[in-house]
Amino acid sequence: METSHQHAWIKEQEDIQYQRVELLKKGCISKQYESHEFLRIHPPPSLFIVPSHRMMYCAVPKIASSSWKHLFLIVGRYVGVNSKLNQNKLNTYASKVLPRFSHLKNKTEKEDVIELYLKFLFVRHPFSRVLSVFKNKLDPNTKFERASHWQRHLGMSIIKRYRKLDDYKKVARNVKKNYDLKFEEFVKYVGDPKLKPRNGHWNEVYGTCRPCAVSYNFIGKIETMTTDVEYLMKKTKLADDYKFPSMSLSSPTNSSGKKTMESYYQNIPVQDLQNLYRRYTLDFKLFGYPKPDFVNGKIVPD
Repeated sequence: METSHQHAWIKEQEDIQYQRVELLKKGCISKQYESHEFLRIHPPPSLFIVPSHRMMYCAVPKIASSSWKHLFLIVGRYVGVNSKLNQNKLNTYASKVLPRFSHLKNKTEKEDVIELYLKFLFVRHPFSRVLSVFKNKLDPNTKFERASHWQRHLGMSIIKRYRKLDDYKKVARNVKKNYDLKFEEFVKYVGDPKLKPRNGHWNEVYGTCRPCAVSYNFIGKIETMTTDVEYLMKKTKLADDYKFPSMSLSSPTNSSGKKTMESYYQNIPVQDLQNLYRRYTLDFKLFGYPKPDFVNGKIVPD
């Protein structure tokens, strides 16, 4: 039986979700973005379904997606509770075996999912996500086990694009020793309006999850991850039988704190910050993240 404290907490979480979902709806209506018909014809490959609990989840890299996939592998009995898959193997296996909305061929099945399932995603401040990609994959000091592949290919291509040829050659002579990609170079690259580079780790949530077509009824945020996960697990009754897996499989980089973000972004040229914001404008607006104050260097305004 619920205590008065538990009831108040649930009511608070319901109110938060109502506000987030309503903001998304209003943003979609005002811009006349995609409808359910788009979802039926062009279902995003990132939508995973959990029939046993009538849930559909949009997996977005760098927003605890490995932890959610791990949970759904356990729920579907594809792996045991104590399985020891590393992040790369887990994601590869999940991509092979977890059912997706795009796999559904029956029109009635699709309609049931659209109308009856709890549809959820997790988001985060777009600049925090860009920082997390850099710290995890491309930072010269990262401990990520497959970082060398990212650095030798993507990292070096960014250095080649934005540095003088002699400087690039100096690094290229001994990448392992001399690799020194700067965060400001990565920001310039991701926000470059001429390139608009695509990669699942930093692609816009809007493009990955199509929130105006899917009509999500639960929006979690990495900034309130612990509370949002607890509420969602209880709401769907997953908490009755399962625990949310450790976030360690999602390669946490502690990139969401205000001080951390501003320390990394403080010396980046305003034009590059504005270009980055333009790329993620929809994510900012639809999910309630305030526009950065570029002039005063406040990435997360008070």
